[in-house]
Amino acid sequence: VNYSGDHVLQFICRDITLQKKNEVAIIESEEKYRRLHETMTDCFVQTDMSGQIVSVNKSYKEMLGYTSEEVFKLKCLDITPAKWADMENYILEKQILPRGYSDVYEKEYIRKDGTVFPIEIRVFLLKDSKGVPSGMWAIIRDITERKKIEETILHINEELEQRVKIRTAQLEDAYNEMEAFTYSVSHDLRAPLRAIDGFSKMLLQDYSDIDPEAVRLLNIICQSSGNMGKLIDDLLVFSRVGRANIATAPLKMKEIVSFVITQIKRENATHKAVINISELVDLPGDKTLITQIWTNLINNAIKFSSKTQDPIVEIGCYAETKEVVYFVKDNGVGFDMKYVDKLFGVFQRLHSVDEFDGTGIGLAIVRKAIIRQGGRVWAESEEGKGAAFFFTLPLI
Repeated sequence: VNYSGDHVLQFICRDITLQKKNEVAIIESEEKYRRLHETMTDCFVQTDMSGQIVSVNKSYKEMLGYTSEEVFKLKCLDITPAKWADMENYILEKQILPRGYSDVYEKEYIRKDGTVFPIEIRVFLLKDSKGVPSGMWAIIRDITERKKIEETILHINEELEQRVKIRTAQLEDAYNEMEAFTYSVSHDLRAPLRAIDGFSKMLLQDYSDIDPEAVRLLNIICQSSGNMGKLIDDLLVFSRVGRANIATAPLKMKEIVSFVITQIKRENATHKAVINISELVDLPGDKTLITQIWTNLINNAIKFSSKTQDPIVEIGCYAETKEVVYFVKDNGVGFDMKYVDKLFGVFQRLHSVDEFDGTGIGLAIVRKAIIRQGGRVWAESEEGKGAAFFFTLPLI
């Protein structure tokens, strides 16, 4: 600008709008940081490399019970029990300095009043503009309540574990006593039963002039003795299934089923059932128990479809994620599903002896043999439309 006279004034101007906006943004950002810093529920602390505290938030001071003036006179070692020193040095040397941060770990702090309490902490390394470590900062959480809950849960678990051990021992004792009783009773019943059956037959054979009514009664005695013998045999099998050691080995499942069907045909040559066998997955199992399972299920299918005009038995399997499901289906009389829970109990029958013979133990044997090999067993049916029995073996 040239004024009148000899003097000329020059001005240099700069637009500082952006600079002012940046300054305002920095101030606002710092203010937000301070507010966040002070309102954090987790505790924040910053130290220099010697462990001297240089910055904390409100939660940190409240957790320890110190004022601002008091807390900045402290080092981290002053509020940490001495027993944690070795662990702190290890974490500093092996985690914080090499990689810039620690894993989350637990230790203890000491409050101003001297009480010791557990904390959870994670530490981060600070570096200056040249990349030299200049300090550390950490997020800390008081985990007193969590530790109390963990101790309570641990105590409850220990109590439950002890109760389970006691209950398991009691059940094992009861089970062993029941098995021993079953075996003993079944074995001891054989001798008097043989005497009853033998003397009855001797009377029938040696005395031809016996009254017809006496003959009828003696025949009933012989028949009942035979049924009792079958019952004892099944009880002994039931007992052996529960007591036998499991000998797991690779099995050819279709070969076992074919063998069972051949044996059934020899014992019951008159049955008319058409038996269809699909491909069967081979799995490890106890051969004796698996043979017993197939024998009982196939025999049942043949028996309960025997009054059907064209009896058919289907045998097959399908694979699930962790197990193979095997099945035996028939088109026989079936049963009402509301009684399905009774099927696998000892001496449980859904049909009278007059309709179908049997002891009522076969499916109980199946259930026990399956469970002992880690499998499951169940049935599906509809009255007059046949039944299907399923059992599983785990995939290895």
